[in-house]
Amino acid sequence: MRWLTIILVVQFAFHFEPAPAIAQEEALKAISGFLKSLTKGKKRKRGRKVEKVEDAPAAAAVAAPVQARAVNPAKSEQENRKARLESHLKAYAEWIEHVCQLSDQQRKELEKLLEQKILLSQKKFAEKKLPPNRHNYLYDYSPFRFFDDDGAATEIYQADLDKAVHKLLNEKQKGALNAALSQRKLELHNRYLNYIIEKADKELSLSEKQEKQIRVLFPDQIPLLKNGLYSFFPRTYYVKEKPIVSIIMHPPIAFKKTQMNRLQGLRQQQSSIVFMANSGVENWYKQLDEEVENQKEKFHRALDFRIALIGADFQLTPQDKKYLKLAGKGATIKILAAWKKNSLPQLKQWEKHAKQQPGQNFGFGLQAADVSELDKNPLWEHAVKKVVTEATYNKIMQKAQQAKTGYVVAILDQELYLRDDQRDVIQTILQGNLPVINSRYSQSYDLALLGLTLHGKKRKAIEKILTEPQLNAFTVLKKQFTAQNSYLAIQSRHGQIYLHPLNQ
Repeated sequence: MRWLTIILVVQFAFHFEPAPAIAQEEALKAISGFLKSLTKGKKRKRGRKVEKVEDAPAAAAVAAPVQARAVNPAKSEQENRKARLESHLKAYAEWIEHVCQLSDQQRKELEKLLEQKILLSQKKFAEKKLPPNRHNYLYDYSPFRFFDDDGAATEIYQADLDKAVHKLLNEKQKGALNAALSQRKLELHNRYLNYIIEKADKELSLSEKQEKQIRVLFPDQIPLLKNGLYSFFPRTYYVKEKPIVSIIMHPPIAFKKTQMNRLQGLRQQQSSIVFMANSGVENWYKQLDEEVENQKEKFHRALDFRIALIGADFQLTPQDKKYLKLAGKGATIKILAAWKKNSLPQLKQWEKHAKQQPGQNFGFGLQAADVSELDKNPLWEHAVKKVVTEATYNKIMQKAQQAKTGYVVAILDQELYLRDDQRDVIQTILQGNLPVINSRYSQSYDLALLGLTLHGKKRKAIEKILTEPQLNAFTVLKKQFTAQNSYLAIQSRHGQIYLHPLNQ
């Protein structure tokens, strides 16, 4: 309820923007296209990209776009952008110095070069007219956006930075730098790919052969990954996600019938549920009850898929499968009961708003229950441990945790230019200590994951192993997120985005 109240303060709803449904439909078209090409034996051209998808935030009402003229960026935005660039590039300069063993003169020349690059970038930015674009929600220096194709950091790197740095180096230093840059790109790629494969494995239970087939696609058929922002239902409102099917459903990867059925089942997976004022407040509660039943079917389909795959992988007996089915149904009942309980206060809040504004038509969305809640439910977890042994279950969970932790380390590495030993230490620090993010509250999983880590209990342990430039960059990055009213938030062009409760 508090979450909904906060959202209302930030962005008041005059009508519901139906973009989430459109985004899902576009993503489903992409999936359907891949399924048709595979089932009919058609081959896609290598490197072909899936159509981009845009959406609006789920589980929140969205204000109508305001017609306004493009304006120059505010002074505060320019200052924040400069601080981000300076802190990041100082960490970059220290990494260059470490790799190339710069002389004092070279160090001064590099410092001067980066100052010039920032000055030029800031000058161009100050003169830029920013359109009132709702789909460019965050700043170009915001986390993740910082390294987008049009991000502030990317602009610096693409302004012939590598060439300019090479001019400062001797041949031996150039060789060392090129080797280090290649190794760094590969290290980041591997961590991103591990995370994406783990995400796909969670939905499709990839075989060892399929994982290998995906890995060898890079870099000959698909360029090395620059981030891990891939999803079955891409959203681009806050961070620019891409379709995960563009990687995992790439020839010659073949899928089992159960996996194909699961992909088809994803077509019916709904992330948000829309309520309209003109349908009548009394009908909202009937709709809520109907949605509980609808979601029960969704959970049961996901349950059947999990049991089929676990049964195939571990040669379960019919009795084991029946036991899992009963446990899964019990877990589903508990999850949906909790979802309904948490949804009722939100309906009450909107009901109060409807009474205060009689005759006004508006809409709002509630986040649907996520089937991934099954995997975290104690009843289901206990049942799986029993049929596959607890040791095996823990091994599977540890692998997933390692991939997720590696992803966070890669995000920090991209921002701070970590050294090899630092990556390993941070991986150890965060392993088993990452924040648990409830999708019911999360406006952006990746932003919430990063923000909660930066504000988390292991923050000080990470800070202790950073160099002074890295620590400064870490601090400036952390300031992108704020803690307000027990919520993690990030500043956007349209006010605060409340990402996740801090105590969840």
